[in-house]
Amino acid sequence: MQEVEKRLQREAQAAQPRSRHSRNSLNYLLPAESGPLLQPRRACVFNLENMLEDLQNADEKSIVIFHACAHNPTGSDPSEQEWQKLAKIVKSRNLFPLMDVAYQGFASGDPDTDAYAVRHFASQNIEFFASQSYSKNFGLYKNFVDGITYICDNFGKVIVVEDDNETSKYFLNFINDGLNLYENDLSVCSINGWFYPKKNDLEDTFFLLGGNTWGWGTWKRAWDKFNPDTNYLINQIEQKKLIKKFNLNNSYDYFSMLKKRHKGLNNSHTIIWKASTFLNQMYSLYPSISLVKNIGFDGSGTHNKIPDTTHVHNFLQEKKILIKRINIEENLKAVKFLKKFYLAEKFKKFLKKFLKLFIKNNRN
Repeated sequence: MQEVEKRLQREAQAAQPRSRHSRNSLNYLLPAESGPLLQPRRACVFNLENMLEDLQNADEKSIVIFHACAHNPTGSDPSEQEWQKLAKIVKSRNLFPLMDVAYQGFASGDPDTDAYAVRHFASQNIEFFASQSYSKNFGLYKNFVDGITYICDNFGKVIVVEDDNETSKYFLNFINDGLNLYENDLSVCSINGWFYPKKNDLEDTFFLLGGNTWGWGTWKRAWDKFNPDTNYLINQIEQKKLIKKFNLNNSYDYFSMLKKRHKGLNNSHTIIWKASTFLNQMYSLYPSISLVKNIGFDGSGTHNKIPDTTHVHNFLQEKKILIKRINIEENLKAVKFLKKFYLAEKFKKFLKKFLKLFIKNNRN
């Protein structure tokens, strides 16, 4: 038992939160009378009073991380009655919970039982984030498509942020304001927080044809247009002679990306969403200065083996953008900007290759 307690002490110290109101996680534990060495989670029981005291003393609007089940590192979870008390004080103190849901079904043996905390907080109309972990990797495409479909079917709209998206503090304001303003405009498919790097003189907000997926929001009525039949999408674009337009006037080869998706050479849901909304003549709202920075371009990711310097931002918009209703049509000035943007990138890559070859030949 002493070895178990020492291990718990070490793990709890390593996991100690960095908030001036936080305690060591062992302060939420009480020693039990007995507990087998091979079942260390029984070595402690949850100390509700210590946690209630910390929550009571926390600043209003503080973010509080809860493990919804299978608490790491202690393995000691609140009971349903204790979760009810925690929810009550979180609501009264106007705190913001982040529910970390891992090992659901493994703590009690029942997924529904382990979901109690999340469901109870939701039933009390407490606003919170929930992070769900899975024991199986469903893959990029299935994770996104199934997740977006589920949220849209149950809540009518969704905001999607990837794990390598760094957002401005005004990102959610922009997306939510846009979703509310254009909710009933059937020709609008999404509100996008990301826009291309490099300075521009575009209006604060504008529309471009088709959807994108780096920090964005949409509605069920738009997501219902998502058509995974890539053969149909390719044929329609070819038959209607829309390849040049789909490729931003041949400035970026999205059509080849769609054909590769059809052949299973990539796992992108983005290109299907872009093609589906493009063919349905649907538009996305963008900010002129990006509210999202994608930090996953260093080549270390599963789906980005080659570093991408083209779409890297050095800054984000840190001023609130007031969204006003504008005409729902493609902004030709923005299209010209994108064409120049990609032409300049192509020239830079060509120049880099040329200089590399020139230096190599001179050395020889």
